Amino acid sequence: MGRAPLHFAVAEQAQISVMHQLGSSLHMISQYVKKSRSAIRPYLNNLLYYGKKKSTGRPRKVTSRDERNIIRTSPILQRTSTTFVQSSIFLFVSRKCTMKPQEVERLFDRT
Repeated sequence: MGRAPLHFAVAEQAQISVMHQLGSSLHMISQYVKKSRSAIRPYLNNLLYYGKKKSTGRPRKVTSRDERNIIRTSPILQRTSTTFVQSSIFLFVSRKCTMKPQEVERLFDRT
């Protein structure tokens, strides 16, 4: 016997929301939608963020937009040393970041 899906379909979410706004009890909503009260309660407690994942892991030092900006200037930068690239990176990215020379080389190797 498999597990039930973790999130409600959009139609079920709409039904639950409308019934809740009309003042229906949790017990009545669960009978109508045929889902348990313990499944409906988290949805009603957090309507805006229900079913949205939190970002996990460490954020990247350089965003994909910053990567594109660095790579776009790569014909100029590949002829220079990585320490020069490292020192001049703040000209091309939207925020100041500190990248090690190995990270700059890895960025160019990915392209």
